[in-house]
Amino acid sequence: MSNPFAVAAVTAAFGNLLAQVRDEPTLVETAISHRSPDEARTRTARQLNLFLYQVIPAQWRSPEAPNRAPGAESARPVLTLQLRYLLTAYGEGDDDLDAQHLLVEAMSLVHENPVLTREQIRDTIATGSQAVAGSDLADQVEPIRLVSLPLSIDELGTLWSAFRTKYRLSVAYEASVVLVERTRDASASL
Repeated sequence: MSNPFAVAAVTAAFGNLLAQVRDEPTLVETAISHRSPDEARTRTARQLNLFLYQVIPAQWRSPEAPNRAPGAESARPVLTLQLRYLLTAYGEGDDDLDAQHLLVEAMSLVHENPVLTREQIRDTIATGSQAVAGSDLADQVEPIRLVSLPLSIDELGTLWSAFRTKYRLSVAYEASVVLVERTRDASASL
């Protein structure tokens, strides 16, 4: 299980994975941001923006979940989450062809690395900000899987109109499963 820093740690680790687009010689200067689409674009340089737009409580059953015996300590409740992200590409000088190239490079990285490894998460936490410094996400039982979400034109239109900004080339991803357990003493059952 992870502590409440887990969501920020997933976002940061996903962003670090996307930063590998800089390994492509033509994309070395790419900036990675985590802002709302209406606030993401602050300059005209090449940019990928990863925005967490939805957090969904989910059902999860662990094969390792212990059975509780009568009178034993009750287990702490686990909050199970699926995180939905919007990945948006901005080309150099707002060039749409450059944005297309950048987005496909990013998508191919996620396709080749569909799981955030414990090592990637630990590296992110070690080099990350205060928002992720206390995370224990790397020790979670389940790995974090990244899956693309097909969105219809209507869904994309609704999403972008909610941001009150003009549409930019984007793709949606889901990161799951994030298991959050608060750090407190478990209470004994009656």
